[in-house]
Amino acid sequence: MTRNRTALTFVILVALVAIATSSFAAEEKLFYENRADIPAQYRWDLGIIFPNLEAWEAAYAKVEEKIPELAAYKGRLGESADVMFVATDLLYDTLKTMEDIYVYAAQWQSTDTRNADANTLVGRAQALYAKLGQATAYFEPEIVQLPEGTIAKYLEDPRLETYDHVLDNLLRTKAHIRSQEVEEVVAGSALLQQSPYQTYGFLTSADIEWPTIKGEDGEDAKVIPGLYYSSYDNHHRWGSRTRSDFASREAYEEVARKRPRFGERN
Repeated sequence: MTRNRTALTFVILVALVAIATSSFAAEEKLFYENRADIPAQYRWDLGIIFPNLEAWEAAYAKVEEKIPELAAYKGRLGESADVMFVATDLLYDTLKTMEDIYVYAAQWQSTDTRNADANTLVGRAQALYAKLGQATAYFEPEIVQLPEGTIAKYLEDPRLETYDHVLDNLLRTKAHIRSQEVEEVVAGSALLQQSPYQTYGFLTSADIEWPTIKGEDGEDAKVIPGLYYSSYDNHHRWGSRTRSDFASREAYEEVARKRPRFGERN
């Protein structure tokens, strides 16, 4: 009886695996020319963050309004636990909204770096992030410069329990926190820091026309950066010289031709 049950279970498992494999194989596609062709279940649902652009704009305006409020707490964090709580709570609430603003814009841009509207949103989000960073650059330096024992006393206020780890971590890394002036410069250079990454993204996602090679199955395959290593890992066999080895080599050579060598100018 037990043997029959085990055999039946095995047969069911094999059948399920076969169904799942065939279903996956039928739907699997690694490259789409247009986002509209991608099945809805495989796309990012930005509506989870903001239902529409109007909601994004409202959140953007909210952060802009909070920046002067946050700046007004500069030099006041040592006044009392109440001031510390209100300032810290306002800061992290604003940061959560700011992150939603940036992620929405960045993910939209990632779907098509040629989209001018998405690129504009990313630029605005980055500028707002930099502005927020400069306005709150005082926060960490001011906390670590408070007299010893101040934070421990503040943490007796139950409202600050949520930020216990945040404040404790600041004190733990006190030696590595820079002055307010330096923090302001770092925050203000956020746009500059993003430029190389964005330039790379525009080049690899939109500007460069990636080559097409013959894949292991003899079909044409476009060699885009996101699929090069995936194709290599899926088909390469250690110690063998299969057609996929030559396809991988051809892919590498085609990609290398598209990228200028160090020091070269077009």
